[in-house]
Amino acid sequence: MGNTRSALKQKEEELKSVKNRLIEIETFYKEKLQEARSALKQKEEELKSVKDSKSLNSEDKSSCQRCEQHEREHKESMTEMETFYKEKLHEARSALKQKEEELKSVRDSLTEMETLNEEKLHEARSALKQKEEELKSFKDRMAAELEEDTKSMNIPVSQTPAEIQTHQKNLYEARSALNQKEEELKLVRDRMTEMERLNQEKLQEARSSLKQKEEELKSFRISLTDMERLYQGIHWARSSLKQKEEELKSVKNRMTEMERLNQEKLHEARSALKQEEGQIESLEDRLIKMCTYQKNLYEARSALTQKDQELKSLKDRMTEMETLYKEKLHEARSALKQKDEELKSVRDRVAPDLTLSIKTGDTESMNNPVSKTKLTEMYNKLKLLQWPKIKDHLKSNAVSREFTRDLTQKMFKDAAEEMERKKKQIDEVFGLIENSSGLTPQKVKEFRQLTIHSLQMNLHHSRKEDLLQSPFLDDEAQYSQDVMENFRLLASECYWLGCLMALNNPPLQPDWENHVPGMDAWDIFPRNIKSV
Repeated sequence: MGNTRSALKQKEEELKSVKNRLIEIETFYKEKLQEARSALKQKEEELKSVKDSKSLNSEDKSSCQRCEQHEREHKESMTEMETFYKEKLHEARSALKQKEEELKSVRDSLTEMETLNEEKLHEARSALKQKEEELKSFKDRMAAELEEDTKSMNIPVSQTPAEIQTHQKNLYEARSALNQKEEELKLVRDRMTEMERLNQEKLQEARSSLKQKEEELKSFRISLTDMERLYQGIHWARSSLKQKEEELKSVKNRMTEMERLNQEKLHEARSALKQEEGQIESLEDRLIKMCTYQKNLYEARSALTQKDQELKSLKDRMTEMETLYKEKLHEARSALKQKDEELKSVRDRVAPDLTLSIKTGDTESMNNPVSKTKLTEMYNKLKLLQWPKIKDHLKSNAVSREFTRDLTQKMFKDAAEEMERKKKQIDEVFGLIENSSGLTPQKVKEFRQLTIHSLQMNLHHSRKEDLLQSPFLDDEAQYSQDVMENFRLLASECYWLGCLMALNNPPLQPDWENHVPGMDAWDIFPRNIKSV
C-alpha cells in the first residue's frame, strides 16, 4: 500500500508538470494564432487597397514586388510555424498516451492490490470460521464431559472424596480453557473488524485518488482538444491567407490587363483624333468649294459643329485620363523624393564622423572597429587573456621562452613589413592618379587614406589563419601537434593584429625597446604600444 501511494503521488506530480507545460504551449499557440490573424487582416487590407486602385505605374509595380517579397517571407514563416505546431502537438499527444499507459498501470496495480486484500480477508474469515467451529466443538465436548461429571456426582456411593475433588478440578480447568478460547475468539474478531475497516479506508483513499487522476486526465484531454482546435484555426488562417494571396494575384493580373487595354484605347483614340482632324480639313476644303450652295453649306456646318463637339468630348476624355496619370505619377515621384530625402538625411548624419576619422585620423568614430582605442583593446586582450593560456601549454611542454619571444616579435615585424609594402603599392597607384586626373593633392591624400582604411577593414573581417603563411616555422617536425597548434594560434593572432596596427594612421607597434619583464620571465609582451 505504501508503494502504491508513492507511485500515485509521483504520477500526480508528473501529471501536474505536463499540465503546466500544456498550458504554456496553449498560451504560445494562442499568441501565434493572433499573429496569423493579424497578418491575414493586413493581407485583406492590402487586397482591398489594390482592388480600389484603377491603374499601376512603374513605381506601383516596384511596390507590388516588395509586397510580394513580404508575402513570400510571411508564407515561409507560416510554414515554419505550422511545422513547429505539429511537432509540439505530436509531443503533447505522446505525453498524453504515456500518461494514459501509466494511469492504466496504476489502475492494474490497484486492482491487483484489491484482489490480494480480498484473498487475505477471505483467508482471515476462513481462519475465523475454523476457530468458531473449534470453539463450538470444544463447548460441545465440555458440555458432554460436564454432563457425565454431573451424572457421576449424583452417585456418591461409588466415588470417593478424592475422585470428586479430581472431577471438580477438571471441571474448573475446562471452564478456564473455555473462557480463554472465548477471549481469543473475541480478539480475533476485533482484529478482523479493524483489518476490514483499515482495508476499506485504504481502498476508498486509493479509489478517490484514482478518480481524481482520471478527472485530471479528462481535463488534460480537453486541453489537448482545445490545442487541436487552435491548430485547426491556424490551418484555416493559412488557407484563408493563401486564398487572399491568390485573389490579390488575380486582381494584379486584371489590373495589368486593364492597363494594357487602356493603352490600346488611348492609342486608338489618338488615331481616331488624327483621322477626324484629317476629315475636318477635307470638309473645310469642300465647304470653300461649295460656298454658293447655302443648303449644302448649312448641312456641312452642322456636320462640322457635331464633329467639333465630338472632338471636344474626346479631347476632354483624353485630358481627364492624362490628368489622372499625371496625378498618380506625381504621387509616386513625391513618395520617391521623400524616401530619397530621408536616405540623404541619414547619410548626412552618418557621413561626417566616418569621413572626418578617415581623412585626418585625429578623431575616432565610435563605430570604427579598427580605431586606435579598439586596437589597444585587442592588444590588451591578447596579452592578458589569450597569452596566459598559450603560455601554460608551452611551459608544460618545455618550449624555449627565447624562441617563443623571437617568434612573437617576428610575426609583428613581418606584418609591419608586408603592410608597408602594400602601402607603397597604393602610393604608386595614387601617384599616377594625381599626375593624370588633375585632382588636388588633398583629395588624392583623402582617397589614399580611404583605400588604406578599406584594406584595414578587409583584414579585420578576414580569418586570422588565412593570413599566416604555411609553414611559418623552419623546423616544425621537432614539435608535437599540441605545441604546433599553440604556436599557430599565437602566430596568427600576432600577425593579424600586427597588420591592423601597421595600417593605422599613424602606424602602431608594441614598445619592444622599453619593455621590462616583471617577476615572470615569460612576460614577453610590452606593457604599452607606440606610434611609429
